[in-house]
Amino acid sequence: MLTRSIRRGRWPLMAALVALIISIPALAVAQRSSSRATAAAKAKKKQATLRGPRGPRGPRGIHGLQGFAGAPGKNGTPGPTGPTGVKGDKGETGDQKTKVFNVAMTAGDADVVVLNYPPFAITARCTDSGPGTFSARLFATTSTNDSYLAAPAGNLPDFDTTTGQATIGIATDVLTASSPTTTPLGAFFLSALPGGAVTGQLSIGTNVYATPGSPAKSCLFTGTTTTT
Repeated sequence: MLTRSIRRGRWPLMAALVALIISIPALAVAQRSSSRATAAAKAKKKQATLRGPRGPRGPRGIHGLQGFAGAPGKNGTPGPTGPTGVKGDKGETGDQKTKVFNVAMTAGDADVVVLNYPPFAITARCTDSGPGTFSARLFATTSTNDSYLAAPAGNLPDFDTTTGQATIGIATDVLTASSPTTTPLGAFFLSALPGGAVTGQLSIGTNVYATPGSPAKSCLFTGTTTTT
């Protein structure tokens, strides 16, 4: 029985011994961790003690390189319409009644009306006068009596409706083979009792150009007309 009692008392003793052995490493680890934390705190405190005051801010660094340009943006909406500008001074009235005529014809062509200004009409005519000759003529007609004409071809103090075609300028019996010729520039004047008037200048050229298919017998009427 004594032996059984010894055996029964041995087991609790052994259990306590095993627990003690197991707790020793854990205690050592805890003690080691505490020591490390204490050492780190001391080192940090020492470092804070040795650090001096903060110095002044240094100068600003150099700008870096500019980046690449971005993609272009979308077109913007049109801006508002600006205010109306100041109206300029009115210019002088131009002479809108003066016209330049330049009529080229071949003998036998239809008449060309150079000016229609009632009561007057001025017409150009290039006439085939027969083999080897032709004529160029500028004439006027009137639709009222007692008109007046002064022209290089002659004056008509009493230019009436019955007068018919009053010649202003003419080149007659021109030879087909003749050299180009131009008459000097001449002035003419037409007036009517109602008050209408025409002044102008005229030059007649013959054989001065060649038309397709008809190199000869050409008439050229050039000049100006001014109406009142």
